[in-house]
Amino acid sequence: MEVKNRDYSKAITLMLSKKEDIQKYAVVESQYQKIIDSFMPGKITLIFNKEDSVDSYMTNGKNTIGIRIPDSQFVLDLTSRTGPLLVTSANISGQSNTTNTKEVLEQLDGRVKLVVDGRTDSNKASMVIDLTGSEINILREGEITKKEIEEVLK
Repeated sequence: MEVKNRDYSKAITLMLSKKEDIQKYAVVESQYQKIIDSFMPGKITLIFNKEDSVDSYMTNGKNTIGIRIPDSQFVLDLTSRTGPLLVTSANISGQSNTTNTKEVLEQLDGRVKLVVDGRTDSNKASMVIDLTGSEINILREGEITKKEIEEVLK
């Protein structure tokens, strides 16, 4: 958090490697399973009510938890070996998203001890959807569109 100048009260995303693990951490309403099945792994973060068994340190004391299963084989392999990871983006809060090692180092060099060399195939952040209520609430648009989400839920 200090490295990014990030507000400690902000939520942190839990990155997983398998869809089946989501229900260990989140309360998944049956109508939203279609979103998981259609877009995960992928460029989407879903916010759920957390399971009671989830420690509050994982959610900064919030009753909700963000879950992401990325479409990067490297990251999927890493999380399958390490287990779930609490993650944020690799940039200073409020600055532009980073999509490759050069951009990460331009913002974070001297602040981090290690950068895994790589690049994303997109300069867009993942879509973020709040699924804690009776209706979906898109918090951030991404490559996946609202229309695509609505089509899956029909």
